[in-house]
Amino acid sequence: MNRNFFSLPVGTDNEKILSSFSEQIRIIPLIDADGCIVDFATNKKVRQIPVAAPQLDGNELAYVTECIRTSWISSQGKYVREFENIFKEKMKVAGALAVSNGTVALHLALAALGIREGDEVIVPNFTFAASVNAILYAGAVPVLADIDPKTWNLSAETIRPLLTERTKAIMPVHLYGHPCD
Repeated sequence: MNRNFFSLPVGTDNEKILSSFSEQIRIIPLIDADGCIVDFATNKKVRQIPVAAPQLDGNELAYVTECIRTSWISSQGKYVREFENIFKEKMKVAGALAVSNGTVALHLALAALGIREGDEVIVPNFTFAASVNAILYAGAVPVLADIDPKTWNLSAETIRPLLTERTKAIMPVHLYGHPCD
């Protein structure tokens, strides 16, 4: 990792942080005792994107309005078919299936893998409920694995002791922009 950058320890008082900004330094990584970036500070306004609020920029509002007006507000309809066809062409695959949310997508993936009742699926203990719910919907048994405290993700070290003959899948969750290794 390139550690040749200006940073401050996490927990640095605001006065010190504010006095460190300049024309060249507009974002300051905040690092823990191990030198890992765990937060950042900026003197600019950060645009917050609410987790549950819809973002209807561009043509989205017109498309959503048309779906409501024509009663096609489910998992079918013109826009869903168009999306599936465009996705299929871009990915150069024989088929594509759009689903309503991540839980359904995970459940569908488990079904495609042949995960059945009694099978074990390893999943991180720090995740959104959809990960575990999809496993339960498939009739399988979620096996919760500890996460690596530096990456917030599964690691070989946390998974290895949980592997059994009943383990049929490992469901990694790439959390907060940190990909699993």
